[in-house]
Amino acid sequence: MGILDASERDYVRELARQVAEIAESRENALVQRRWRDVNALRRPDRAPVWCRPVGAWSELLPEGSLRCADPWLRGVERELRMGLVKHEIGDDTPFDPWYPVAAAFDSEPPTSGASRSGGTSRMTRRAPGPSTRRCGPRGLRPAPVAPADVQPGQD
Repeated sequence: MGILDASERDYVRELARQVAEIAESRENALVQRRWRDVNALRRPDRAPVWCRPVGAWSELLPEGSLRCADPWLRGVERELRMGLVKHEIGDDTPFDPWYPVAAAFDSEPPTSGASRSGGTSRMTRRAPGPSTRRCGPRGLRPAPVAPADVQPGQD
């Protein structure tokens, strides 16, 4: 990644500031509490709204509306704006006060590139995005309801 355009960097910082403001808000704390209640099988203050506009993102956030030309910043801009759009339409997805970034490195393994299977392996940089997050059933860890739900050795 080379030198970033200052105006694009400032724009993404402003989007990040908006997201951080929402993440630290009382409203976001209520959303987090709502989801904890639902996942713990307690009655929440109201049913959470979970909007997943998979096929509608091209209408809600058209590619032409993105401002950043740099591919990495464009991906970050898209992620931040997707969260802001969902927030604007009343979605109850909680905001985290951080932005996940995949580790960036490019190195040869110490075994001169030979893998156990006889081929070569090379670790490369990953682009940021939803694929770097732990999603779906594997990312869900239900809250214990009773002390008997906690298994010995479970963290």
